[in-house]
Amino acid sequence: MVSVLNEIRPELDLKGQNADEEDPVTMIIPASIKRRGARKYIKTPQGYDLIDNRKPYYDETLIKAVVRGHAWLEELDKGVISSSCDIAERDGVDNKYVRKALKTTTLAPDIIDDILNGRQPKTLTFNQLKNVPLLWAEQREQLGFRQAA
Repeated sequence: MVSVLNEIRPELDLKGQNADEEDPVTMIIPASIKRRGARKYIKTPQGYDLIDNRKPYYDETLIKAVVRGHAWLEELDKGVISSSCDIAERDGVDNKYVRKALKTTTLAPDIIDDILNGRQPKTLTFNQLKNVPLLWAEQREQLGFRQAA
């Protein structure tokens, strides 16, 4: 066990320790507990969900916003409709919602893919998409996604 710890954290200098496989080892991993509804999730300091192998969680609100945002952007680009106010009036939604949904079109492709496939961080909500940066690396960091390889 000591040799394993020396490989992971060489600065600890545990070579002189007389430890065998039966000795308990305490490891400190910085993490925080986040809530989403009634569930709790363990998050790393970088904002990642500590457990990756969970079943997909399809957040209908996020998925609907991404799909609507892309459809609305296409309508604006083709000139079918002239503004977010017109979209809001036609679809009976708030203009703020329309603008925030349109911002999802600037998300990194891997983030959109994760949202549509239920692999987004469990604590990610639609409200967190208010002030998303344009740089994809900054988006991943701010929203708690792992950096793309």
